Amino acid sequence: MEHILDFLTQLQRNNSREWFNANKTFYQESLDAFHALTGRILSGISAFDPSMSETDPKDAVFRIYKDTRFSKDK
Repeated sequence: MEHILDFLTQLQRNNSREWFNANKTFYQESLDAFHALTGRILSGISAFDPSMSETDPKDAVFRIYKDTRFSKDK
């Protein structure tokens, strides 16, 4: 969890494409940790909502960046 929050704090201070590209490994490590955390949360939820047991953590997380210029749903 600390790794995720550290990444988000640094991203907030350095919110630029250059910083993000230079820290892609840090991002991927944080994303993996976030998917693991999301999986644990989904597992807990599935204890009282069995329909959540089949949910992949990657399907429950939004992308950190999304180019909406060409999207109909801005």
